[in-house]
Amino acid sequence: MEEELKHLLTGQPCPPIKGSSLPLGKNRVLGFNMCYVVVGVAIDDGKVLMIQEAKPSCRGQWYLPAGRVEKKETLIDAVKREVKEEAGVDFEPQALIGVETQGMSWVRVTFSGKVVGGKLKTTSEADKESLQAGWFTSDVSRLPLEIPLRLRDILPLISAGVETQQLISAGPVVMPTPVAYVSTSLKFIILQDDGSKLCVLQAKSPAGTFLPFSVDGGFVFRKVAVEVMKNNGIEQITMDELEVIGVLSVEHDPVGVDCIRDGVCLTLLVRSAAQLKGGAWVTLEDELVIERLRTALGKGINCMRLLNY
Repeated sequence: MEEELKHLLTGQPCPPIKGSSLPLGKNRVLGFNMCYVVVGVAIDDGKVLMIQEAKPSCRGQWYLPAGRVEKKETLIDAVKREVKEEAGVDFEPQALIGVETQGMSWVRVTFSGKVVGGKLKTTSEADKESLQAGWFTSDVSRLPLEIPLRLRDILPLISAGVETQQLISAGPVVMPTPVAYVSTSLKFIILQDDGSKLCVLQAKSPAGTFLPFSVDGGFVFRKVAVEVMKNNGIEQITMDELEVIGVLSVEHDPVGVDCIRDGVCLTLLVRSAAQLKGGAWVTLEDELVIERLRTALGKGINCMRLLNY
């Protein structure tokens, strides 16, 4: 169990449990029943990189560089391409800072990063991707007064980008882990914390992972967590007794064995508010695992925000 947690918390693919495999769900195919959107947040000297939209529905309004992931494209490659196409600059993603979901087939991930080259797109270079790019205040209380925004949903992302850039040198941060999944999946790190020790719930019948696991179970995360816990021996539990802290890992690799593995797996950190009866609880002893989890429980930058649960 602790070896798997160490891999997850350090961004390494987890070796499968010998003699078992993860359960399979609905095959996700990009462009058919799966959509990923990437967003790039670049902060520099109190300003954020923005692009002016060219789409007829929002032409002239401003937004963060963002767009859909293409077939066989990693999340990192996708955000680099989108920022280059829309803003004209070279973007180096440094940390995942946010995850949003809609249903089972739409996931948006946001990267914080820095500009390392290129030049801002000007109006003379306007195309279907954008009209121009520019730097504006990263103060989210003032930004809507400076420029007309396409949507205000980017304001929490900008705030997260500012916070991450201030802390990024301290680490650790989260970046995508290259693991291929067929389906939309969730792993749960469910903790009980009495202040002196951390205990994590182990799957009753481990299948590819020691962690409780859900395939195509939905993205109402506390509801799925309750169902998963009941399936793993915790009979008396309600959503009100659980706190979803955030996302500790995003596993995604579009180039699987058959090149159509467009699924994703999110690892969620969940804290129980009560000492629960039943289930197989493992007391953690590895110092690195404990330190990383306590940092995440404090909502450090190794724990991505969930913006819609």
